[in-house]
Amino acid sequence: MSLTTYVGGGLGALALFGDLAKDVLNECVWLRAIFFTLVFLGAALLVHARQSAEWFLIEVERGNKTASDASSEPFKSYKLATVAAAASGGILVAASWYVATK
Repeated sequence: MSLTTYVGGGLGALALFGDLAKDVLNECVWLRAIFFTLVFLGAALLVHARQSAEWFLIEVERGNKTASDASSEPFKSYKLATVAAAASGGILVAASWYVATK
């Protein structure tokens, strides 16, 4: 489950960087809204992926499922969380360029 740590750390760093870049984000309100939406969406997807993976492991331990029953749902959520984190970073770059060329 180290993937959770890596993606969560990236989202945390983006949230911190977003706080440090608040002056830039205050200049373009619509980009700020998109940025925070993507950060929260990424965090929610990460929680969903972790919970799904943990629940699957519990079901395997109980004997209700086997390893071959594994769905790719947690991995899809991890991928979407990573995309949301990357898009959040892109929004910060876009906001910086928007303010710089204003």
